[in-house]
Amino acid sequence: MALKTVTLHAQHWAWADGPALGRKWAAAEKDPAGCLVDCKYAIEATLDSVGRGRAAISDANHFLYLVKANQLFVTGGTSLADGLKRIDAPVLLITSDDDQVFHVDAVNQTATLIKADGTPLQHVKIKGGRGHLDGVLAISQAGAAITAFLAQK
Repeated sequence: MALKTVTLHAQHWAWADGPALGRKWAAAEKDPAGCLVDCKYAIEATLDSVGRGRAAISDANHFLYLVKANQLFVTGGTSLADGLKRIDAPVLLITSDDDQVFHVDAVNQTATLIKADGTPLQHVKIKGGRGHLDGVLAISQAGAAITAFLAQK
């Protein structure tokens, strides 16, 4: 259930509302409005399948530690602003405006804080319509920027 929820939250809302899912039924003969058991919308069936698939290859303890690490993490150990001030190397920031985990306003604030003390920052925006998952599914859009960034001395 946790992996199903994480999958849903990592997506941009438009993914669920698109033509492949929307209000479609998972099974043509089972109207979700007409029964309470074993009648799902396609989005529910998709998330169930993805959750089961991820659970089959995931370690539960790893997931628990990952959640705790995310809850406790503060850049630099103090505050976001103080932690970002400690960065003294060039930064390549790759984001998607559709990301619902790292919202565009928070990302822009982070970029502003990094640049505030003169730290070089290159911000590449990728698009894909899958929200947070664009960082995996559409990362090739940033390929040239990554290559150039890694080639810097």
